[in-house]
Formats: sequence, structure tokens, C-alpha cells
Amino acid sequence: MQNPLYLHPSDGPHTGTISEKLTKPSNYRAWRRDMEIVLTSKRKLRFVTGVVKRDPEDAKKQDQWDTCNSMVIAWLTGSMSQNVKESVIYVKKAKEIWDQLERRFSFTNGTTKYKLNKAVHDLIQKDKSVLEYYTKINALRDEIDAMRNLPPITTMTPEVLAFVKALNKEREEERLFQFLSGLEEDYAAERSHVLMFSPLPIVEDACARFSHEEAQRELHKEDKVMVETRAMLSKKEEWCSVCDMKGHSKERCWKVIGDWMRVASLPNQKLNL
Repeated sequence: MQNPLYLHPSDGPHTGTISEKLTKPSNYRAWRRDMEIVLTSKRKLRFVTGVVKRDPEDAKKQDQWDTCNSMVIAWLTGSMSQNVKESVIYVKKAKEIWDQLERRFSFTNGTTKYKLNKAVHDLIQKDKSVLEYYTKINALRDEIDAMRNLPPITTMTPEVLAFVKALNKEREEERLFQFLSGLEEDYAAERSHVLMFSPLPIVEDACARFSHEEAQRELHKEDKVMVETRAMLSKKEEWCSVCDMKGHSKERCWKVIGDWMRVASLPNQKLNL
């Protein structure tokens, strides 16, 4: 059903709520994104953006709109803490609640953007795996992108298309450079190799390349440990027939080597082995 005024029989006041409730400005951006996903999945996002308006004449559509609007309000308020809920409980339109929350909590956007950008700038791989490091920096970048308030493009001309393509390329390169700059110095050679590519790879491909390199290094490390362990075990299994002790052969026994060195050091002595 594509009709935005349609509600599924299973929809109820609690079917569109999210587990993490809106409590304060620090979790507003994540809460808003989660609500956008839920409302989009139920084709009700346009109620909070104001695209779907109440029909001024058709009584049947008015009734359907009122029902959907009330359901969206229930989903919104059901995903808020009690304090936040009490501040919007008497607002009659879902869009007004949405806009009011944006005005109330978006004043911290400047601080949040600064903190996010600083976190991206300061983030390094350190003791994290390549994939863990990529996941962290990518989450920060996605949150920054979600806070961008860019105007929509209504007419796509060849010039606008070329500009958007160039802009997206610049953003992809920025993501790549941020990812590469935080990698451990052990990957310096591989990083230089990636930067020689033309065109440059997207950050996801770079992550896959470094993850493969990391896996190869771990494999070599395990092989080295295995070889050293086998050498130690082999050494322990050796037995000397001269001193009747384990851990070395008779050719490397100190009694043999010690006597040989003592005799060889005496003048005019012939060594009989």
C-alpha cells in the first residue's frame, strides 16, 4: 500500500516506538535518526516533514489523516522520556512536535559538530583492529554528514550533475585521507602504495585491503610462534650420551667442548677426537 494515509491493522501506539528514548540534547541526533528510519518504514515520515497535509475538503481523508497523525504522535511521545513527553503532550500535530524538538535541541549543533570533527581528527588505530578502527571513524563521519543541512536539488541539469559528482568525489577522498592518517605506522608502506592509485580507491576498498594485510601479518606471526615452539620442543627432546642429560646433543655438550678447548689451549698439544 503506497497511500500514506493507510495504517496496517497491526499498527498500534507501541509498534513505532524505539528502545532508546529521547532524554537530552546529547542523544537527540541518534534518536532523530532512529525515528526517521521507523517512520520511513511505515511510510509516515512525510507527516513530520509536512509533505502530507490534511485535506481541506474531503471529510473521509480528513478522518484518515487525523488517525495517522495521532498514531505518529503516539510513536513520537512513546519514544521520549517522561520529562520531554510532558513538554509536547498537548501539541496537536506531529510536524509541530518534530519542529519543536528540532528547535529545542539543535542549539547544541555547533558544539556537537566541533566535538565530532575533533574526534575524527584525533582518532587513531592504536590497539584496535583495522575493521574496528574503520567502524569507529565511519560512524563519526556518518553522524557529521547527518547534521549537514543542505538544500534539496529540484532541477538536475548536466552542470548540477557534474558538480554533485565532483563534490561526492571530494568527500570520498576526504574520508579516505582521514582513514589513512590514523592507521598505525606499521602500514606506512601499504599506505603509500594506496595513495599512488589513480583514481584513488574509496575508503571501503582501502579498509578491505588493510584488513587483508592485517590478516596476513597475523598468519605470519602465528607461523613464527609455531616454528619457535617446535624448535624449543625439539631442543628439549635431545639427549646427550656423554653427560646423560637432555636438551643438547653430545656434539654440543660442555664436557666435550670444554675439554677440547682446554687441550687446544695447551702448547705443543695434539688434539685427538
